[in-house]
Amino acid sequence: MATRYAFIVTTDDGEEEVSEIKLMEGKEPEPDSDAKVEEIEDNVQIGMIRGGPRASVGGFGFRDDDPRGPIAEQEAETVAERRDEKLAAREVEEKRRSREPSADKRVADQRAAEKKAEADRAAEKKANARSKASA
Repeated sequence: MATRYAFIVTTDDGEEEVSEIKLMEGKEPEPDSDAKVEEIEDNVQIGMIRGGPRASVGGFGFRDDDPRGPIAEQEAETVAERRDEKLAAREVEEKRRSREPSADKRVADQRAAEKKAEADRAAEKKANARSKASA
């Protein structure tokens, strides 16, 4: 399975900023410069700084004055809403399934009803035969 790695450089302000992201299988990539390499979470983006206050994820976020911060926050909110909607729909479906009998139960009930109907027909034939014999 592939792992996401960030190349982290120190800016002139002393902040650690994500300058490049690579998806690698196997070993950790080698940095080309004085960058540090670190495994990161899925939503970390290039331009985020360690400890950034906007759209924070995995210890990284955008600066307050970075226009990508509000956009990333809105995207994260939309993703969370979709996830919540899917979870709610899944819960509703699970409740519905728990209330209706399983396919095996329905088949067993149908077979039992057929056997009962067959037994009732046999009992009716027997009763008709007795009434004819006594008449």
